[in-house]
Amino acid sequence: MMSASPSGGAAGDHVPVTALSAQELAGVRDNVESACNELAEKSMHIQRLMAVFSTSNRTVQALADSQPGQPLMIPLTESLYVPAKLADSERVLLNIGTGYFVQVGTDAASDYCRRRSAKLEDLLKNINQDLAEKRNGLAQIEEVLNAKIIASRRQEQQQQQQQQQRKAVKAG
Repeated sequence: MMSASPSGGAAGDHVPVTALSAQELAGVRDNVESACNELAEKSMHIQRLMAVFSTSNRTVQALADSQPGQPLMIPLTESLYVPAKLADSERVLLNIGTGYFVQVGTDAASDYCRRRSAKLEDLLKNINQDLAEKRNGLAQIEEVLNAKIIASRRQEQQQQQQQQQRKAVKAG
């Protein structure tokens, strides 16, 4: 059974979810749902980055097979391209982040893209594993919360029935 920390404190603060009230469980559920949403967003972002590196790798490989002087369309934005001619098919400018570019051979650029994709794939596996664990915990929390709500409703119904029986006895 899952344990939770309603105060968000240290590991010693963890209590079984069955020991929490319905209101506390709802708060924990909201926190876990928020964490699941954040992990899902990170997963999607990493998948997009992997697609960018994959596309970049294919582009570098295509450039390596091209001849100097070949006409190209260079993207300035997602929708704006300018015509150009290929000057060098053996060297490319590689964006290594934060505005830094390095001129490298096409083999080195392709290798860089593959290594970045591999690192992102490992990160994606870890995030997806964490997400699966959180979703499993969320399902457990919701199960316990629903059981507590049902038990609370039953108790209210029994109390109402007992009150009605007392009134009937007094009236009779």
